[in-house]
Amino acid sequence: MMNWIRQAGYFLSTLSLFIRFSYLSFPIILPLLGAATVSFHLSNYQMLGLVAVAVAFHIFAHVQNDVIDLPLDRTELLRADSPLVRGMIQPRQALAIALLFILLGLVFTFWLGADSLAYLIFTLAAILITIYNVWGKRIIFPPLTDVIQGLGWSAMVWYGAVAVSGHPTVLIGVIIAFVTAFIVMINGIHNNLRDLANDLHCGMHTTALLLGVRPLGKGLILSLRFKLYALTLQVLLTGIIMLPLIDNWFSYPPMIWGVMLGVVSTFMLLCWVLLILSATAVHEHSRMISIGSLHLLTLLTSLLLVFAAYVGLRSITVLLIAYVLPMYSIAWYWVTRGIEKLRSISIVRQQGGR
Repeated sequence: MMNWIRQAGYFLSTLSLFIRFSYLSFPIILPLLGAATVSFHLSNYQMLGLVAVAVAFHIFAHVQNDVIDLPLDRTELLRADSPLVRGMIQPRQALAIALLFILLGLVFTFWLGADSLAYLIFTLAAILITIYNVWGKRIIFPPLTDVIQGLGWSAMVWYGAVAVSGHPTVLIGVIIAFVTAFIVMINGIHNNLRDLANDLHCGMHTTALLLGVRPLGKGLILSLRFKLYALTLQVLLTGIIMLPLIDNWFSYPPMIWGVMLGVVSTFMLLCWVLLILSATAVHEHSRMISIGSLHLLTLLTSLLLVFAAYVGLRSITVLLIAYVLPMYSIAWYWVTRGIEKLRSISIVRQQGGR
């Protein structure tokens, strides 16, 4: 019995790595938030359909990326646990799975009863993501593919609105602009810094390398151009969030507007602090990654917060569940890592006392 439980746990762990389960929070909220912004009475049927489409698109995007980037991932220590890198799944099998989930996304779109525009948007999103997966880190001007990837993911916001309503509002444009800039921040700043040494070794073209960032020992040297680029993106993201709130495009009553303005402003200030802290941690790789992840998490939370009172209690509850649930694997990772660290410290102290 215990052996069966271990095998089941191992299988689930491998499957989680293969489909990047811990990253599901982001793609799931995109069509849900897009739909909730244009329709205040989403049915359980519609919500379930949108989640299914988002999961299918997520698996396609990440599995396809892992197949194309397999030669690069084999040289990256952080990707050593990947089932593809370990040879547990063959590239052809993984690519077939990615294509299967694109077809499933179209099937779920049919199940939702969406019109032809939803199919077109979903197909466009898949094409844009494919362009990034094939040519990202491989063209001379990588910020272009960063933007293309951002447009691919943000198209899923538009998809959610069209799939349930067909009448997107100006607030859909706010979410699309934020998601595009957010992906550019992830790709061009945090992910580039995380993988920089290996990307440079493998001859890849990334935004960070283009802007003059270089490895130094176990750390990095950030160029002035790169710092200005990161600050520009942060200013852009702050403006996208704060402008519609300050101008009250949501038509919030005065009391709700004041509370939302205070809460969201606090979160955006925290985003600035975390971005600066991550820049000061470039000589400690794991700390830089941790702070960078927290910065991105705070940014995305700010987007949900600014729409919290607008979409209604039911929709925001579903959004929060979809947002928080996949993160259990990240939380579990850090908890177990902390326990292991405390255990190793305890062992060292015991040995030192002998």
